[in-house]
Amino acid sequence: MQRDFHHGLLGLIQATQSDIWSYDIARGTMARLTTGTADEGDPLWSPDGGRILFASENDLFAIRGDGTGEIDRLIDLNESDAGSVQPRAWSPDGGTLVIDLANISSQTMDVYTLTLGESGEPEPLLARGDLHEHFSDLSPDGRWLAYASEVSGLYEVYVEQFPELGDRVRVSTAGGREPRWSSDGTELFYRSNDWRQMMAVEFPGTPTPTLGIPELLFDGDYTIGRGFSAIRERRYDVTSDGLRFIMVKRGSEATNESDGLVWVENWFAELRDRVPLP
Repeated sequence: MQRDFHHGLLGLIQATQSDIWSYDIARGTMARLTTGTADEGDPLWSPDGGRILFASENDLFAIRGDGTGEIDRLIDLNESDAGSVQPRAWSPDGGTLVIDLANISSQTMDVYTLTLGESGEPEPLLARGDLHEHFSDLSPDGRWLAYASEVSGLYEVYVEQFPELGDRVRVSTAGGREPRWSSDGTELFYRSNDWRQMMAVEFPGTPTPTLGIPELLFDGDYTIGRGFSAIRERRYDVTSDGLRFIMVKRGSEATNESDGLVWVENWFAELRDRVPLP
């Protein structure tokens, strides 16, 4: 899904395989961007909105945002120890990519960086033994890395300096995953470990982050994927004003209703009902 909503929503459609589609929110139209035979997913807009990164099996590709031109292969991990790759965030200058890699040997999810425009391999950033550390996201100014880790024995959301790491601060207080930054970098959103609750934390990040207390924004039955995708794919996004969320609402098995994208709006009203003002 598109982070800054430059050109509408970027989504995934499941048919015989997954392809990358774009959705123009204002016009209500969809356009298919890829037509390959492999599963393609985890789309990510470039900072300028001109390109889209996506993963396909063990490869990472880039395509123009309007779907025209050639598809460029950025990395090929088929000969490496990586089981899958997910593009997560660009640096503000567009030169560095933060990605999550599944390590076959350790059977963990780890965070790597990749310098674009060079032929080098991805460099490990967070690869600490047998721990899962993933769902990485960069703050808009590129100074802070948010991610989920099971270092405490429970998935929690953390923030560290980027790229040198350090000054690690735990964001969540009772479990959390799938962190996302607000467009101005003053707030972090994340989902609870049961995937139902959307939480928000204020982030005054200079010079050392002193985080606010997590607040519940809303809860609901939204999809988390199936199998391995449940622990590696992010399933929501937030508009640049921080007032609307785009989610994949779980369909009803009883009525054979399929999952579908929905806006989550007016969550301020639900928040007021849960936490009455004095």
